[in-house]
Amino acid sequence: MLNPNTQYPIPNTQYLISMSGQAETRYVGTPIPSRAIPHPHPEIVARVLENEAVLVLPLRGQIKVLNELGARIWTLIDGVRSTGEIITTLCQEYDTTLETATSDTSEFLTQLAERGMITFT
Repeated sequence: MLNPNTQYPIPNTQYLISMSGQAETRYVGTPIPSRAIPHPHPEIVARVLENEAVLVLPLRGQIKVLNELGARIWTLIDGVRSTGEIITTLCQEYDTTLETATSDTSEFLTQLAERGMITFT
């Protein structure tokens, strides 16, 4: 019998221990579960300027500029909201379907995770 309070391994998922000693989860080739909680990398420097955001990861020499929607998603990545909650918020704020919001948000979060700018718990 499955226990709803236990986290089970998800296929195509990498479980890692970061340099800070915290557990990280990365989803590889699979949609991000709605219960996954994205966290900004602890060393990232981010600034939201008008309708864009600039993300800088100094130790890796990475810079990413986000458009208006990317900047909004970034402001919702707080280590508390789940991916599902972020998607629900976007559906309420933008004229989009749940299917489109889920697909686009998962793709965007995957790109940020592949660049080491966010992790999931």
